[in-house]
Amino acid sequence: MKTSLTLIGLLITTSLMAQQAKNVAYRQLSKSLDDDGKTLMLDIRGEQIDGQKLRYKRSFNVANLSTSEKEALKNHVLDSLGVNEEPKSPPSPKSPEAGTEIVTFSCESCTGKNRLEVYGNGFTSTREFDSSKEKEPAFPLELKLNPGEYRLMYWQNKVLHIQSTFTVKAGEANVVKVK
Repeated sequence: MKTSLTLIGLLITTSLMAQQAKNVAYRQLSKSLDDDGKTLMLDIRGEQIDGQKLRYKRSFNVANLSTSEKEALKNHVLDSLGVNEEPKSPPSPKSPEAGTEIVTFSCESCTGKNRLEVYGNGFTSTREFDSSKEKEPAFPLELKLNPGEYRLMYWQNKVLHIQSTFTVKAGEANVVKVK
């Protein structure tokens, strides 16, 4: 009974906290979901198209919950934040939006705690990742950018390593080697 009331309280709290996040488009989104059987850890970070940032990091005691109850809790939190995805279909070739180009950032030696900032032409993106903790590699990274001049800044273990500019050209392969 206590577990059910706790679950209901968490669902209501989560729903109220993220009520405005529904149906919002995100420029970037990172989700980390870890379940060790006792604790469900949700760490969700994102930046909306309008620049608003989302930061949600919570732990839930799920030791006495069934698998379906854990899944319901996870889905409810993701739904209320507006970041729950439908099951993914096989990937289709990416096509840029009209007027934008896909820019691929690559780095073969980016390890440790990293931060990548790309800005210019009315666009700003900041990505932070820790290669020792992330399940998927941070690179290659693809961003949709309008043609024009951009600035790139890259930190590794809190030390600024790269500060450079690059140009996105329409109709060409745009690949930026970070390091």
